Amino acid sequence: MFGKLFGAAAGSAAAAGITAVYYSRHVTAPAAGPEAGTLLRKYADSSAGIAVPPDTVSLTVPGNVDVEGFMRAFLVSKIFRMERGVLPQATTDEQARAFAAGSPEPFATWKNAERTDSEILTTWDGEGAHGATWFRAVPQDNGTTRLDFGSAMGCSEEADSWSDKFIVPLVMPMHVLYSKVLLQSTADALALQAASDARA
Repeated sequence: MFGKLFGAAAGSAAAAGITAVYYSRHVTAPAAGPEAGTLLRKYADSSAGIAVPPDTVSLTVPGNVDVEGFMRAFLVSKIFRMERGVLPQATTDEQARAFAAGSPEPFATWKNAERTDSEILTTWDGEGAHGATWFRAVPQDNGTTRLDFGSAMGCSEEADSWSDKFIVPLVMPMHVLYSKVLLQSTADALALQAASDARA
């Protein structure tokens, strides 16, 4: 079952090939994970079946980027478009932009769950599994913005397969690498948008 849930992500990372080496080299992965009080930490602490601590990766980009703009760029970025292409549910960039803006309609397997001025938490549920994807944009004093991206994954209480209970700890280290690829691809999308806005 988890193979279906994570196969798309693994396939997209493999498709990225050697590009992943570039895409991941500027992104950091804080060992402590998300701070206490963040939406992702609250979700992980209050949800049953989270097998391992949530992972987070961070990247600082030029300019002021709000969390909605961060999520929008993520959803239409080059690498995530590859993942969208292999998901069972077809999605469009128009749906992606509406979802980032807070649409109650699901986007593929994700639903908008909670948001603040600087954070957005989306959640997903599958057969025997559940998880969350988290976005945060933190303005820096030097005019840049730190983008934090994180995930939590676990088994639902009714999961009865041993593979469901053991696959998450095995997959998460690979998922951190894929998250780095996704975040750098998002930064590229933001840079392209900024260049387009400058020409307009």
